[in-house]
Amino acid sequence: MRNNIEFTYNEYIQVGATNKNCLKVLPFATKKNQQFVIGDTSGTINVFEFNKGELGLDFKTPPLQKDITRVELSGPNYNAREKIYISAGTYVRGYSRKGKELFKLDTYLTEAIKSFGIEETRLWTAGEYFLNEYEITKDGSNDKSYFLCPDKINDMFIHNITETANYNPILACQDKGIRLTEDGNVLYAFMAQGAVNCLQPYSKEVKNPQTKYQLDRTMVFGLGDGSFVNILFEPDKPVYLWSAGLEEQKKKAGISLIKVYDFQNRGINDVVVVRDDSTIEVLSLNTDQEYEVQYSTVLNEGVTAVDAGQVSVPGLNEFIVSTYSGKVLGYLDSEEVNKVESKKVKENPKDTEKKIKALRAEIDKLKQNVDQLKAEAPPEGVVNTSVNTFKVSHKIARNSNDASYSIHIDSQYPIEFVVVQSLVNVELLEVDSSIAILSLSSTDPDQKNGFAATYRFIDSNVLKFEIKLRTIEGQFGDLSCFVIPNANPKTSQAFNIPLKPLSLHERYLAPVNTTKSNFNTLKITGEFSKSDIHTWIANCLPDFPHNLESEEGEANMTYKSNFVGTYLFLKYSDKAAIFQSESLSCVSIIKDVISQQASTRNVHINIQFEDNDQSIKNVLELLKPKFEYYSAITKKYQVLTALKEISNQEGNSSFLSKESREILENADEIQTAFTQQPKKLQYLKGIITDLYADRAKSKGMHNIGPKVAQLISLLNNFNVEALIQFFTH
Repeated sequence: MRNNIEFTYNEYIQVGATNKNCLKVLPFATKKNQQFVIGDTSGTINVFEFNKGELGLDFKTPPLQKDITRVELSGPNYNAREKIYISAGTYVRGYSRKGKELFKLDTYLTEAIKSFGIEETRLWTAGEYFLNEYEITKDGSNDKSYFLCPDKINDMFIHNITETANYNPILACQDKGIRLTEDGNVLYAFMAQGAVNCLQPYSKEVKNPQTKYQLDRTMVFGLGDGSFVNILFEPDKPVYLWSAGLEEQKKKAGISLIKVYDFQNRGINDVVVVRDDSTIEVLSLNTDQEYEVQYSTVLNEGVTAVDAGQVSVPGLNEFIVSTYSGKVLGYLDSEEVNKVESKKVKENPKDTEKKIKALRAEIDKLKQNVDQLKAEAPPEGVVNTSVNTFKVSHKIARNSNDASYSIHIDSQYPIEFVVVQSLVNVELLEVDSSIAILSLSSTDPDQKNGFAATYRFIDSNVLKFEIKLRTIEGQFGDLSCFVIPNANPKTSQAFNIPLKPLSLHERYLAPVNTTKSNFNTLKITGEFSKSDIHTWIANCLPDFPHNLESEEGEANMTYKSNFVGTYLFLKYSDKAAIFQSESLSCVSIIKDVISQQASTRNVHINIQFEDNDQSIKNVLELLKPKFEYYSAITKKYQVLTALKEISNQEGNSSFLSKESREILENADEIQTAFTQQPKKLQYLKGIITDLYADRAKSKGMHNIGPKVAQLISLLNNFNVEALIQFFTH
């Protein structure tokens, strides 16, 4: 295996803005290169092909006036799937590789199609929550089955797991679930460690399968926690094989796209992953049979699709990606490109002359386009009142390692400003000052403005931006974002992000040892249905399943606070729900929110609340390392300047103690942490003062202002025993 492969990057073409998974490489036809197809948000399908090093358009369909939301290939042979199918709104259409329309179906669904698959005469479509199956006939289609998924379906692949005569949609879901289905029923489901964003077959043993049944039953899944896992699907159970991509030292963004392909022709799969922050990585198996990164690059705009094949140079493998703004980029192995270049004979003068003529013709066409735009522009001094429409998308990712949220914004046009506003106070964690200048507005209670920030971009070519923030639990509402492009007249695209009361909690799947735990317990009973209480809990917790899996029986779930480390156990059914947590604040928040929800719906509920004073110590012990960390940062910062002076005077630092040398080596990190320390400590103190206020409320105490001031004074010199004594007396 070669180490640290370098790739040559080329920009091939630009189309309209694209949605996720709307680029595919077609199988070989009679020519040396493979075609590729891309669909954009104008509803146009474009098929391109390289011929003698020049990219040409094979065919282009008229715009459908609807966003193309997915592109798939199909055909009788799995490795020769040359029919092109697209989804747009509720439609599915099919074309030959030469552009002839072969198929058209309106499913009349209530939600737009996000992913689909076609095998023989059967079609499966998936929106956000519904999976539908159709039997295609000469006269149209017949509904065959449907399935309502508990949470969002992020991706889907049609496989053949159970038998030769049937097909099985495999669903990758937002609630961390992977579900194998058949005829509208779940055969089995299991949970991954993060939201399941994408999936791909991982075929090794069968190189040229004729059917899906011959295809290897292993699948690779890209997860929201930054890792990817390989699962073998047996007819009756899943078998975990391996996982890769998690680094203990450095947390990476979630995986949004994944492609399996043998780039090095070793008979071993390489893996291309695209992350939420637009990082593209190529990973290969090393001698220890572990995947390690061989190549990595970061784009300044969102990546919407990735595929692989021999596209631009005959015989050379490459991967191609599409971006949100509509660019198609190709990546070739630089070493292999150099080998091809060295073998090239001297170019025929006639070919050179032909290329020059083509370039001149292209320049003339561009000049004509510029002249036409100038003619259509309003005279000088006249205001252009036409609305400049553009596409913006966003994705929210939770970062479990630091209990924060990342908002990834993609824009079709370069961004000039991003404005963030909310009635809820949030903490902005970091921003790259080389990209944008941040301005914070002061809180204005009269205007009901809890938080407002404006990013003004220095670089005029930024198409993607990440906002990282941390919320305050107990406060909830909407966060509004306004994206303003670098274009005239000024317009903006806006979107809202709901912030839940327990926004720093995440669903937890591993078993929890509760033998030494001290829980606060909330019991709610009343004349409510399981569906009612499910909805009320969903308004408290992020990523809570959108739909009930069953109206019968009792549901059990566990959540974990990513910041504090406490657990929340909940179980609910018709007319009853129980919540248990070491965090008194967590249970108090649930009580307040559900009481408000029930009151709004005029549902009478009975509440039993049992607080446990021993739980206070548990929470303080969990927060102790965070206070100790910032205390240590202060001490290190105080000696850092002196250590630098001594090191500079002596010319080296070898004579210093190991601890002193480590301080010098980590000087930048210490300075950054010390600068952020006041804000971080304020956040930590806020958690403990809220805990005290919640305890006082549960005990019926009033007028606690003087006591809170005393508590803040105690927190300046954090001591668990002194704090416990304060809480209990």
